[in-house]
Amino acid sequence: MKYIVDESVLIAVVRGNRTVIEQLHWHRKWELGTPQPVVLAVDALVKDLRLRGATKRWHLLLPDLPRLSWTDGVTDRLLGYARSDLDAITVAHALELDAHIVTIDPGRYSWADGLRVEELAP
Repeated sequence: MKYIVDESVLIAVVRGNRTVIEQLHWHRKWELGTPQPVVLAVDALVKDLRLRGATKRWHLLLPDLPRLSWTDGVTDRLLGYARSDLDAITVAHALELDAHIVTIDPGRYSWADGLRVEELAP
């Protein structure tokens, strides 16, 4: 595991953003992963999206999306943060696994020290 795909990237894929999809193909599938809570949150968003094809793309992506388990180390890192939203959960997983976060919006992680972020063009 080297790269953690965040919520912004998954939503772009579900919306059919070809630029983001092509950039994800630069990585090997086994190098990517997403925290379980992010998968659940995106699933809820997809159900609310009224975009044609969004649900179909999500269900095609979901079986092949490597999901990261929640560990004691992730919990310990979260205990040190003043927040516990999806971004904090993503950061905790990245730091625990010594991985980069792949995102469209790197500014959302500016609060996290020691984090490596790879920005994808939207």
